[in-house]
Amino acid sequence: MVRIQREIIAVGAFSMYESLLQSELEWSRPFDELRDRLEEQEHHDLSSRFEDYRLAINVLKHGTGLSHTRLLERREELEFAIKEPSTFFYEGDITEGQSLIDVDEKFVQRCAELIKETRNKIDK
Repeated sequence: MVRIQREIIAVGAFSMYESLLQSELEWSRPFDELRDRLEEQEHHDLSSRFEDYRLAINVLKHGTGLSHTRLLERREELEFAIKEPSTFFYEGDITEGQSLIDVDEKFVQRCAELIKETRNKIDK
């Protein structure tokens, strides 16, 4: 149950942030425009890390697909764990569920930090 709660918090935080960017800045494609703004300001690492988590949120919402494939290709570089369907993060852990992303406390905390950090960069 705790895993599901973390997933809901992470997905909800990103959804609320996207809504905030859309309403306050009138961006029609908030996360694309955020990426473009960060790249223009030469915050390449921050832009890349945010994109990793944005893709992870997409995987949490939709499961396998383009976002999952893109993350799997870079799995060794990610700050979080991602898995193939029908495999386990922790063998024998029946509480793991079907999630393809290991949403632990660190993942949720990083989501919040990235939202705050990106917001601070675009506010300047």
